Amino acid sequence: MADPTTPLFAAPPSTAAAALVTSPAPPAPLDITKLQAGDQIELARLQNQSMESALTDSQRVQRIASGQALDMTNENTVDGQLSNRNFASAVADLLEGGARVDLVTNFLATGRSDDPHGHEFAAEWFRRLEHDPEMQQKLLRNDPETRRRFLAASMYMAGRHDQP
Repeated sequence: MADPTTPLFAAPPSTAAAALVTSPAPPAPLDITKLQAGDQIELARLQNQSMESALTDSQRVQRIASGQALDMTNENTVDGQLSNRNFASAVADLLEGGARVDLVTNFLATGRSDDPHGHEFAAEWFRRLEHDPEMQQKLLRNDPETRRRFLAASMYMAGRHDQP
C-alpha cells in the first residue's frame, strides 16, 4: 500500500523550473524612446544584440549535422544568407530527398562535393539519363531511387573540384 503522504505523481514544475526546460520567448524589441533617452539597460541590450555575430553557412551546417537546432527567433544573417528557418528547410529537403549526410554537409559548407571525382561519375549518369527513355520515364514518374540519384548527381556536378 502506498504511503498517503507521498504523492503518486510529481507536482508540475514551478514557473521558474518550467522556464529552464522550455525554449525562451524571443527578446522584446528595443524601445527607441528609451535608447534616445540614454536608458542604460536598453543601451546594454542594444550592445549585446549588436555584438552577436552571424553564423557562417559552414557553422550552421555543422550545428545541424551535430543535432543542434538553429535559433529560429533571434538570428543575424549577413551578405544575403538565407534565414535559419529557410536554411534548415533546405537542408531537410536535401536529406529527405535521399542525399547522403556527408555529401550535404560538405557541399553546403564548402560548395564542393565530398568526392573530387564525383562529377565524372555524375556526368556519366547524366549521359545515360539523356539516352535511356526508361530512366527518363522513371524520373518523370518520381521514382524514389532515380530521384535520389538525380539529386546526388546534380550536387556532384555543382560541387566539382576541378573548377574555381
